[in-house]
Amino acid sequence: MPDVAFLSYERLGYDEDEAAQIPYMAPDAAIEILSPDDGRADIEEKIRVYLASGTALVLVIDPQSRAFNAYAAGRAFAADAVFEHHALAKFSIAVASVFEKTKPPQR
Repeated sequence: MPDVAFLSYERLGYDEDEAAQIPYMAPDAAIEILSPDDGRADIEEKIRVYLASGTALVLVIDPQSRAFNAYAAGRAFAADAVFEHHALAKFSIAVASVFEKTKPPQR
């Protein structure tokens, strides 16, 4: 299982709440967040399995380098880039904002 997964309503119907708990299909997008003990071979195998299973996009986020790679999109996204991909329709995000430290709410 990826750290985060997205499965669209187009592929899994809007009213399929029970099926969404344990989906029977690969997600549209899978996100892996690297940790210090992740082995490169393990991550590469996860990417291979997700893509072979029908996942359109795999994001591997590296908190240490503050960047991420998009597999199937065919490119790496540096901190000054804006990420968009058809598997996450209408979604775009500045890569740097993923790594920003959030401020506590003002009272």
